[in-house]
Amino acid sequence: MTVGLFLLIELLLLWAFDRQDDRHRATLLFGATIVAGAFALYSYLHRIQEKRFKEAGRMMKRWNAPERLVNRVIMANVTDGLFDISTIRRLHAAHKFDKETHETRIQVLSALNFYEELAIGIFEKSIDDDRSRRFFYSMANQAYEVLQEWIQNERNVDHTQNYYIEFEKLIRQWRDKAVNGPSRRS
Repeated sequence: MTVGLFLLIELLLLWAFDRQDDRHRATLLFGATIVAGAFALYSYLHRIQEKRFKEAGRMMKRWNAPERLVNRVIMANVTDGLFDISTIRRLHAAHKFDKETHETRIQVLSALNFYEELAIGIFEKSIDDDRSRRFFYSMANQAYEVLQEWIQNERNVDHTQNYYIEFEKLIRQWRDKAVNGPSRRS
């Protein structure tokens, strides 16, 4: 519809250009140039938004992929309180776990890394925030709520505050949107 509107305006300007004397043609030519530029800019921005939307869909597909089933089940157990997160908590950097506990820990880290990747993509504007929020907000917010202290422990054990900071920032932003509604700039 938008393309048709731009074409209609251009055709009307062309028709008017053909019927004007030389004195008014420059003004019509300028107007047609502005409309063509606006259409080019609209098309460019529309393609960018389409790519962001598709990338959000790709992230949803990755999360729901069959190979992530174990990851999703473990995270559901964590967020539902069916798994004691303290069993995968490190006491020091060289902490050793038995094989099963280590595998569970890897699954939790994998989910957190996925959320961090999602957050980075959203903040770099390569993934659509609104579509991602509609799909991921509930589960990501629950995961953050349950794992917040665990994440802080990981930071403390490794003496770095850099773990999952983008994910944390994204959750704060999404919570703010849930309370205050989307801002005009988003």
